[in-house]
Amino acid sequence: MRFVQRLVAEGWPIAGAVSRLHAETPPDAGQGGLGRVGLLGQVADVDSEAVLVAYQTARAMMRAAHPRDLREALVALVERLGGTVGAAAEQDEEVLPVDLSMGEGPPVLPRAPAASIARMRLETILPGLVEDARELANRQRLGARRVTQEA
Repeated sequence: MRFVQRLVAEGWPIAGAVSRLHAETPPDAGQGGLGRVGLLGQVADVDSEAVLVAYQTARAMMRAAHPRDLREALVALVERLGGTVGAAAEQDEEVLPVDLSMGEGPPVLPRAPAASIARMRLETILPGLVEDARELANRQRLGARRVTQEA
């Protein structure tokens, strides 16, 4: 974590600093391709709290019955990792361009200061979980349509 903070203080973008950390961290024997699980494994070495929050969010998403439950789980993740959320109309350098709404209500975007731990955590963990949440929301909607059509 200190390595990434030092690089950001030197002017590196957070994503570049994290990439450099990954490049300079030797992979575990037998790990094979990095993939999403491998990335979380590397983040765990740096920030076990963020990985725990991501894991708890993934569990909440698996239990979600509606897309609004997925939205709530993602908003809680952002807040637990030190970010905030707000309307899409409010654009500034703190906004991450990822809609957390899952089609439930107006768009909601996460925010975190550019050179912060919260931003690094969100940029590392949020994309994969949002992708999974979108897939779950689509499955929930398809299931609801089938039930409606059968009735």
